[in-house]
Order: sequence, then structure tokens, then C-alpha cells
Amino acid sequence: MGKPAEVAVFSPGLEAQGHGERGLGRDAQEFREGRAVKRRGRKGVAQVGDLMLIPPFCSVPILLFVLALGSPVGEAALPLPLWGGVILAYGFCSTLYVLLTLRGVRRGRGALQLMAQGILLPPSALAAGAPGVVAWAGVALLLAGLALGGLEVVSSRCAEGSASGEESPPCLDTIAKVVGQLPLPVILSDTRGVVRGVSPAMVPLLAEVPPPLEGKFVDSFMDIGAQEVLFQGKPWLQEQVPLMEEGAVLFLLSPGRSEEPTEDRSSGRPSEGVPLIDPRTGLFNEAFVKPRCEEEIARDYRYRRWMTGVWLRLDLRGVVSPTEERLVREDFAKLVRGMIRTCDLGFALRNGDVFLILPETPLGGAQALVRRVYDQAMALMVGFAKTGMKFQHEFKAGFYFYKGTEALHVHTLLESLQSSLKTFSPKEEME
Repeated sequence: MGKPAEVAVFSPGLEAQGHGERGLGRDAQEFREGRAVKRRGRKGVAQVGDLMLIPPFCSVPILLFVLALGSPVGEAALPLPLWGGVILAYGFCSTLYVLLTLRGVRRGRGALQLMAQGILLPPSALAAGAPGVVAWAGVALLLAGLALGGLEVVSSRCAEGSASGEESPPCLDTIAKVVGQLPLPVILSDTRGVVRGVSPAMVPLLAEVPPPLEGKFVDSFMDIGAQEVLFQGKPWLQEQVPLMEEGAVLFLLSPGRSEEPTEDRSSGRPSEGVPLIDPRTGLFNEAFVKPRCEEEIARDYRYRRWMTGVWLRLDLRGVVSPTEERLVREDFAKLVRGMIRTCDLGFALRNGDVFLILPETPLGGAQALVRRVYDQAMALMVGFAKTGMKFQHEFKAGFYFYKGTEALHVHTLLESLQSSLKTFSPKEEME
């Protein structure tokens, strides 16, 4: 019989056993060294990318935007000591951000970014004579950064306590204690929308709500779907920060406009106070459905172009709180926004549906788009299920193909789309 073949084993201990020069010992060592070099290279590239997002780099386009909005008439002369304090605070946040980036630490960088821009924006806006809302936006960024930084500290302590095996109070109770010390109006709720805590600055605004506040649903005294809410006769801008890992949602309030936006019912067109783009989803506001559709239909009829209208609906059933439902629908609308072209028109409707106008698109092209949206939406639902949200869902779609050869009214288009709405099945659409 011949000599049995020698078997080389890929193990870190080969060289210690005297086999470093035989079999695959040397190859294994070179392989490990090569992988280590590649890992260091990828880490270096990622670190360079993170350094490109340090606050000074991000501040450049913001300052250019502020200067573009500025006016010599509204310029304000700020004292030098104030500028000195702003520069010191901004430099501290920027330096700390760079140190965390160099050490590869991601926690806390978002809060530092918000605080740095919030420190720089108000005095810059005042000095440039920009509108007052720009300065208030900087204040909101600063407050949001402070709140986010405090919550990240709390969540890290909760994680450390659970990892060490020591008994610790639930994260929600710990976050509620932090919220109880914040100087800005904040409401803390769980993912079902039940109030778990409020800040002292929020209590006077809720004076008309019968105590106790804890245990009530947030939507019982505040419109959680509105961008601006009224308390004590004054408008407040509402911003919601979901903390899925901790099972919490923060409602942050900042001073709003002096008047609520209204719609001009006589002309059917939105007033100047209505924003063109819904800030929560990135789609057009529902108030602009009629004027924008009229423009697009007139253009298609004039040039005899094809156009397809699409109506998307995500039906949610089961135990779903208003807060959870709003979060799911907003994420669905954002998903659709990221999948349409720049020439397409997308509208976020008040009931959570999404309405699309696809110029120069045949019916088959619209169905292909909806198939891709369907796949991504199902993946989104799986992600929500992993966070503990339990509900049933049904994806529906309606289509209307317009050849551009006959007159078409907006209400006819909308009625046809709603009447064609049915459960979407990718297999049936492909057949």
C-alpha cells in the first residue's frame, strides 16, 4: 500500500504544533493576514465616509441656504460675546463628533449633529436677516438633539443592565424619568399610543385634559396625524420620534405658525399656507391633487401622451393602535416615494392611501411598478412584525389607463381608480 496522503487542517494552532511550514499552515496564515488587511481597508474607507458628514461640512449648504433667504432689511447685529459662545459650543460638538467617528462609535453622533446645527442656525439666520421660521427651526433642532442625546444615554444604560443580568427597571420607566426633567414640551407613549410620561413644560398645555394623563391614549387629546396642533389657543409644530427598540414614541412640540393653513374652498385650490410637500412622507399633499392632476391631464391631452393613474391602499386589521397605524402608513408612503421617478406625481392622502400619476407610462409599466412596490411592502410588514407589531394587512391597487385622445375630468379619474381598487396579486397581474 502507498503512503497515506497527509491531510492539512486550517487551524490557528498549526504553527504552534510545528506544522507552520507543511500542508496549508503557511497558506492559512497568509489568508488570515489578507483578510485582516481587507477589513482594515474597508474600515478606513467607511471612516473617511463618516468624516465627510462632520458638522462643519454639513453646515456649509445650510449656511448657503440661510444666506439665500437673507435680506438686508432684517439683518440683526449680534454682540461678539454671543458669537464667541456659539463658536465654542459648536466647536465642542464638532470635536466630540470627530472623536466618536475616529473611535468607530455611532451612538451619540446623531444627537451631536442636531445640536451643532441647532446652535449655529438661529444666530446665523438672525444675522443674515432670514425669516423667523428658520431661526425657530434651529431651536427645534437643538431641542431634538438634547432629547435624543438623553434618550440614547438611557437606552445604553438599559442595554448594559440587561447584559449584566442585573435587575433594572423597564426602559420605558427610565425614559419617563428623563422626560420628566426635560425643559421642553414632550409626551412619552408606548407603541400603542398610551401615555407613559410627560415633561413639566407639557403639563400647562394639557390643563384642560382631566388627570391623570398616564394611561390615556395620545390621540384622545391630540391629533397625532397633524403636523401642527393647538394647545391653549396657540399652534405647536409636532414631531414624532419612534424608539422601536425601547418600545416608545416621543412627541416633541415646538412653537408653530400664528395661523393654521386652510384651503380655499371657493376655488378648490390650496391656500398659500398649505405646504406643497408632505414633510412626513415626501409626497404631495392631498390638497394639490386637483390642480396638479388638471395640469398633467391637460398636458397629456395636448400632446396625445399616455398616462396611467394608480391608487394604492394598505388595509390594516387587528389590534393596531392609532400610533402604530400612522407609523406603518407613513413608512409605506415613504417606500412608494423612493420607487417612483422624478417626473411621476405621488400624493399622500388623509386616509393613508397613495395616489400616483405616471406620465408616458402604459398599463403594463404601471403594473410592473406596483409589483415592485408590493414586494417591498411585504418586506416592510415582515420588519414590523419582528418589532412586535401584530396585525393583518391586505395590499390593494387600482389602475386607470389614459390614452390622451379624449377629455378627462379629475373626478372621473379618481372615481374610476377607486371603483377598480381590488386586492393585488402579482401572479394574476403577470398572467
